Amino acid sequence: MIMKCTCPHVSQDRLHGKGNRVFAGPTKDNMYRCTICSKTKGTGG
Repeated sequence: MIMKCTCPHVSQDRLHGKGNRVFAGPTKDNMYRCTICSKTKGTGG
């Protein structure tokens, strides 16, 4: 899933747009994890 994150990554900025990162998941808590910095977040829904 592609979501916003604050971590820097030039390659993903080029592929997905500035600040957009690939998130893995969902985890058992319905959270998604940034594949670059490992921050977790929900989808807000």
